[in-house]
Amino acid sequence: MRKLMCKIIMVMVLLSMLPGCYDHMYLEDATLILMVGLDVNKDNHLVVYSSSPVFNKDAKKKSDEFEDVSPYSLRRNRNNFDALSSGIPTGGKVQTILIGKRLLEYPGWFATLDYLFRTAEPTVTARICAAEVPLSDIFYFYPENEPLVALYVSKLIRTSNRRNITVDTTMQRLHRQFNEEGITPYISLINKDKDIEIRGTALLDKEGRFVTQLGLQETILFRFLLEENKDIATLTFPAQELHSGEQIPFINQKLSIDVVKSKTKIKTSANNGKFTFHIDLNIDASVTERTFPFQMKNQQPKVQRFINEQIKQQIEEILKKTQTHHLDPVGFGMHVRADHYRAWKKIKDRWPEAISDAEFHVTVHTKILGSGVLQ
Repeated sequence: MRKLMCKIIMVMVLLSMLPGCYDHMYLEDATLILMVGLDVNKDNHLVVYSSSPVFNKDAKKKSDEFEDVSPYSLRRNRNNFDALSSGIPTGGKVQTILIGKRLLEYPGWFATLDYLFRTAEPTVTARICAAEVPLSDIFYFYPENEPLVALYVSKLIRTSNRRNITVDTTMQRLHRQFNEEGITPYISLINKDKDIEIRGTALLDKEGRFVTQLGLQETILFRFLLEENKDIATLTFPAQELHSGEQIPFINQKLSIDVVKSKTKIKTSANNGKFTFHIDLNIDASVTERTFPFQMKNQQPKVQRFINEQIKQQIEEILKKTQTHHLDPVGFGMHVRADHYRAWKKIKDRWPEAISDAEFHVTVHTKILGSGVLQ
């Protein structure tokens, strides 16, 4: 009997330690914020947007959009949202934070996100994305054959990231980029014409201002430098120099490859405060498109040299663009700090301006694994 009572007491003690559900919430009583937006209107007033799904089966709209013009702060905006919402708002499910391009023209806009970093409820894995159009065009867009716009934008960024045509910048990663001296921030970029589409990558300066952007193919090459390419990356090059026959007017001479593997090595050298970066890129690729007659089997070395030169040239153009605008999204400053700390201490206060005087030497080695099922 005594042993039985000890077992019962032990079970009760263990049960008391289990997490309870005293603060449970029914889904129909909650307002799940899936997407948040920050923008500046024509009157230079800050505008905060949010989008939440509606779980009421009798509702005609599947989502509920909220717009607050000129709030004191995001935290004050939360109170205004509470006053209008019929459910209990929760920000722990935010998947995307959109930043309007007009807001990105102002230095220091990053401080508006301070509330999201200081509270435990918003997730730091939410993706940050810039929009070329006013955010109202996106938040009040209701595609007929697509899911909720908040889910649609989130999925669009995720799938585009897997195809390497945009970056994956979360709140946590953006916070690091703003506080790391050896790199400048970068985020995804979207636009809306008839539909919402990925436009590549927005490059920001250390104060967060939008400076320039990288297109889709530029983003793929940029991610090679970051060593963050996922799955298969597709590159297309104009190939008039490989085609020696008669050209057909309505067919562009193009060569496309799928990069299945890449490896990038970056070495630095310093001399009297001037830095040189040696970038060595090795890729394994398959030819997936050739819109002109060419004997691939007999002239594979020529094709490899052509691909090497095309990738080298386009990477050099990206580096020249970043140097011109005093940007360092690749993080060359971190390589300098790791390899030449004494030299880094002298120029860290004016990095990345110092990168405009740096030299880059790019070397590309391509190995063609195949040229398709049919020869």
